[in-house]
Amino acid sequence: MSERISVWVALSALVLAFACSSSESASRTTEGAVRTSPRIPSGTSAAPEASASSAIGGGQPNNDQAAAGTGAPSQVTPPPDTGLGECGMIQILPDITYTPGNLLVIFDRSISMSDPFPNRRSDTSRLHNAREAIKTALQPLTCPDETTPDSPACNDPINVALLTFPTYDGVNGLSFTGGGPAGPPPMDGSDAGMMAAPRGLSCTVDGLESDEQIPWQRATEFVAAFDPFWDSRMLIDGAPFYNGMYPLIYGTPISVAFARADEALMDTSIVGNKAVLFLTDGEETGDCMGGDVIAFAQKWHDMGIKTHVVSLAEAGGQGQAFNDMVAMAGGTMQSLYPADSTSLTAEISSIVVENRGSVMCEVTIQDAKLTHTTMACEGGRVLVQSTKVPCDQVNKTEGFYVKDQQTFVVVGSYCETLQAGEELQADFPCELIAPD
Repeated sequence: MSERISVWVALSALVLAFACSSSESASRTTEGAVRTSPRIPSGTSAAPEASASSAIGGGQPNNDQAAAGTGAPSQVTPPPDTGLGECGMIQILPDITYTPGNLLVIFDRSISMSDPFPNRRSDTSRLHNAREAIKTALQPLTCPDETTPDSPACNDPINVALLTFPTYDGVNGLSFTGGGPAGPPPMDGSDAGMMAAPRGLSCTVDGLESDEQIPWQRATEFVAAFDPFWDSRMLIDGAPFYNGMYPLIYGTPISVAFARADEALMDTSIVGNKAVLFLTDGEETGDCMGGDVIAFAQKWHDMGIKTHVVSLAEAGGQGQAFNDMVAMAGGTMQSLYPADSTSLTAEISSIVVENRGSVMCEVTIQDAKLTHTTMACEGGRVLVQSTKVPCDQVNKTEGFYVKDQQTFVVVGSYCETLQAGEELQADFPCELIAPD
């Protein structure tokens, strides 16, 4: 999902001035067009009136203004012919392009997620801690309550989807029949006190469009839907139920979950950077034949989609080698094993922030082009709220960079400042500007 927000609307005091570096220039805007004065070569001077006159496309230097120390009229050497008419005159499309990141959470819903976390002495389950960590991590990126959903302040920098596994297949899993000692599972994770349906290992994982999942939504909507998604399965004495069915199910069909995740990630309607957060406490069980998990992670990584693996099991268990291989193939190098709920929240928060996607403020140049991207970034000058924005052509996370010959991008906190309605100014050397 992407939104295009007109700078003219969002930035009421906007001035986009494309001038030639190393000169003092005046500018004005006319229906999105920006006109700037020609460059004054070093060693010469011009009166302010001359620059202002040139800035609007006409006029001559005021020869009544004497050159300093001589009393003679100042001589302004015309700039080289660039084919652009006035040097540096550029038309721009003053839009901010806002494209949030996209995070797919693959959430282990196997029966072992009812085990205590982080250890047997705990009184909360792995499921509970994972739920709370996700909500806490996303909350800072949601729309403030006092703003309207369509306001610029509500441009959540991330979209989120939840893919749980396994999902109930109507046969396998746990069922509370209501007879005998049926009730919430004891915190030691055993099956005592429960009457179970046939205990085959479920290989079922519903697609992202089913009611057992949460489809792609902006962070605000996702957080609003997250608790009702689980609470609709009823919470009895802290143990989750769903119409008599325990929503934590026998089986850990990771391969099928990754196959469904691949379908969700290949959805071409999802625009922007994508990443995967794989939350689990074990490794594949049964023979579900969903596909090669490592191959999926590698495929996604080759497409620029990282896979973050966070385990709620104890470090050093038999599943860690598998999780590390998934993380390695997914470009995050190793799986994470938080030691407690605080660490779990911190790890997930870091993943969310990393993949929120830099909110990009793109400026498109029309009828002209920058001839060299790296030199234009290093030699150009971009100001946000009168503060110089650093060139960040390598990392492209905090500053500005030249995307291509007709686009430069402001990212990070500088773009957020622009979204708040502050002023943007820019100029590039004339020798780096050519007609389109």
